[in-house]
Amino acid sequence: MRRSVAMAGCGAALLVTLAACGGGSSDSSGSESASSSPSMPTSSSAGPEPSGEPLKIGLINQENETIAFPEGSAAAKAVIAYLNAEQGGIDGRPAELVLCTTGDSAESAVACANQFANDPSVPLVIVNTYNSAAVNKILVGKKALFTFNNDIPDMTTPDLYTLDPGILVPASVSAQILADQGVKTASIMYTDDPTVTAAIVPLVDAALTAAGIEVKQQVPVKSGGDYSAAVAAADPTGVDGVMMLLVDNSQCGPVGEALTDFGSTAKIVSADVCSAPTTVETGAVDGWRFPVTNTGSIDPAQPGPGTEELRRILTTYSEGEPNFATLAGFTAAHVMAAVDLYTQVGADNVTTESLNELLAAGWQAQPLSYAPVSCPGQDPFIGACATSQFVAEAVDGKLILVSETPITVDLAPYAELLG
Repeated sequence: MRRSVAMAGCGAALLVTLAACGGGSSDSSGSESASSSPSMPTSSSAGPEPSGEPLKIGLINQENETIAFPEGSAAAKAVIAYLNAEQGGIDGRPAELVLCTTGDSAESAVACANQFANDPSVPLVIVNTYNSAAVNKILVGKKALFTFNNDIPDMTTPDLYTLDPGILVPASVSAQILADQGVKTASIMYTDDPTVTAAIVPLVDAALTAAGIEVKQQVPVKSGGDYSAAVAAADPTGVDGVMMLLVDNSQCGPVGEALTDFGSTAKIVSADVCSAPTTVETGAVDGWRFPVTNTGSIDPAQPGPGTEELRRILTTYSEGEPNFATLAGFTAAHVMAAVDLYTQVGADNVTTESLNELLAAGWQAQPLSYAPVSCPGQDPFIGACATSQFVAEAVDGKLILVSETPITVDLAPYAELLG
């Protein structure tokens, strides 16, 4: 459905994780290890004490500047603490997180990549940064890798795997959400950003068309601009649906309020940037639907698969107040997937080579709060292990799950783009 491979040059998290973004203060990278929580509570569910040499999981997490995911590191630490307190570690051995944090710059990501490249004790690295291309150049083949799905090579490179649906899957799921609600005509509203304009809008336009939906308007939305004028240009009372490609969370509330002022009854589907808890709680996006990768931020009164247990783990083992924002569930799922891999190959056989052999030969799992994942992916998209997303809706200031059955996308039609 994408019109050219060049459209793929945008970040996975652009559509599926920016809801978790926050501010930072540093341009430097940093690293730390954590094998348990500093103040682990006594629990009746305590498991056997792990022993022996720790099994290490690496995490490169972007959290020091403008685009920041601190909840990713916090969730990873909490999961490691939970494993050691309640699960006997990993296959009886202590679990240990080796964390390296980055800023927005490729240089800081490269510094973290070099750190792991020179550390033979870490066989697998989770990469949560937009600068994954720079990281991959250093680590592919040297580590087992779970990475953000930022570009086509992230899905087609041997020994590189992503549990992130990236951009092909959310585009198709979003179109399906609207089609399932009977939408025949739609407008696209998108953040006025060069990457969004060049890469995401044409893809979503093609996905909507393939779903039998006629695209009437494509309207850029400037941050801090006249949101009422932008909404008017989208003709919200003259179309059945609106696809929101807003990657700036500050735009979500004002656009939602302007739609209400217009009295629009159009069905709205949005990138999950606008499903951030602080946005949903305002009620401004009530009625909007979102493709979501994990159900960690779903309202606990109507939990999705694994939501309650994930929330319990983060509440019990987080260093301070738990953060349930989107990337918390995302990173927790990656850590748990790594643990599943380690367990399947056996504690005494955990190496980069053994992990990559299992991933290439066939591995399936359903990490907590996540849709099922399967590696390798469909040829030629061998690295695309996640092709399903749940559908959530904002209702009365809360995010609820529409169905416990996720929508699964067939990537085969995209293969012709690589020819």
